[in-house]
Amino acid sequence: MRTVTRISQLTVAAALGLSLAACGSSSSSGSNTSAGKATSGAATPATSGSATGGSSAPTSAATSEQSSATGGSDQAGVPDAKTLVHEARAAYNSAQNAKLHADMADEGKKEVVDIQGDVDGSNQDLTIATEDEGTATVRTVDPKNYIKGNKIFWTKGSGAPEATAALLADKWVSAPASTAKSLTSLNIKGILDSVMGPAAVTDSKLATAKTSKSTMDGKDIYVITTSKGNTIKISADKKYVLELNSAKGKMTVTGWNEQPKTQAPANPITVPSSVNK
Repeated sequence: MRTVTRISQLTVAAALGLSLAACGSSSSSGSNTSAGKATSGAATPATSGSATGGSSAPTSAATSEQSSATGGSDQAGVPDAKTLVHEARAAYNSAQNAKLHADMADEGKKEVVDIQGDVDGSNQDLTIATEDEGTATVRTVDPKNYIKGNKIFWTKGSGAPEATAALLADKWVSAPASTAKSLTSLNIKGILDSVMGPAAVTDSKLATAKTSKSTMDGKDIYVITTSKGNTIKISADKKYVLELNSAKGKMTVTGWNEQPKTQAPANPITVPSSVNK
């Protein structure tokens, strides 16, 4: 089914675009790699706003320290980057649910990704909005998946004929069982692994990052600043990831362990054979 394939490509691209894997890179190339290297320079996130119609991502009041080639912290009592990232990984791996919002601007095109639900994706809403290929939501109520997209998504993002797109637009569609395989890593844990997991950010790269303590929404946080100027903001108490910034854009994760379970949509329609290409 082309629909799910396209959603997979967009979501993975979104995660890699925000990757902090370049924090220790010495490459002078300006292009992004499949490992998720972020283009150097000041962050230029897309205009904030939820693809699901929610409020914009919270703005951080934190002021990060300047990065240093030797890493470490200039503030007493602040853990180093390796310690903080390891603690943050453990925190999101053991968390139940959260809400993730990402704004990206790549090659002049804006993309917005929203995920709300279980960290492992067993119960969640995943929404992706792009300027040229529309908006689509994949709802997962384990083990079933449902898709709702606008007409632009069905015609340009999925390649459905006009008549089929008109039939499916803004309606919940029951996805085939094979959809589940394509969504394996398209969840909060999968995306966080893509941007700050062991394969994305090694301990040696973290050794060159600076850490500092600041505040965000009135609460204490730790700020990791890489040699490329990318930042990770982590809550000081429970070590939850709160915000990631890179040249590609901005990702926020909020509402840890506060999200309600989503329910399967009522009376979803079956995907016409003309869409199952």
